[in-house]
Amino acid sequence: MRVIDFPGFLDTRVVITDEEIRMTLKSIIADCLARQQLFAGFLVTVSLKNGSMRHMTTVNQIIQIFGEQVLDNCILLVTKYDNEVVPRKREWYPTMERECHARGLMRVMSWTNLPEQAPQNQNESLIFLLDSLPTFSSNVLNAVE
Repeated sequence: MRVIDFPGFLDTRVVITDEEIRMTLKSIIADCLARQQLFAGFLVTVSLKNGSMRHMTTVNQIIQIFGEQVLDNCILLVTKYDNEVVPRKREWYPTMERECHARGLMRVMSWTNLPEQAPQNQNESLIFLLDSLPTFSSNVLNAVE
């Protein structure tokens, strides 16, 4: 499995524009295709700690590049679910999940970052979601080329 991590859309801590992110994303996927590597999809992470409710902005940017069918190949992982500093933000999770489901993004998972508080099957649940991603649609890949 090849995992590619890079700054997210709307990330103000780095000097890279959303357009540069889009172009880099297209380039990485095109490289995977040229090497005949399997490309499964996107793991979009959003942290409850930073208070951001901009999760759909990233998803919408990916849709803008690849089209609606890309949602079958996306997982939204909501991290810092265990954060004690901002427990009220856990209330956002059901709203986030509903928004994603209404948009067509069905794979949404909360993630506990503290090992002692993590559900026993947390890692297995994420692996199950990753394994459940369907083969990337050729229509989606055509959008890159």
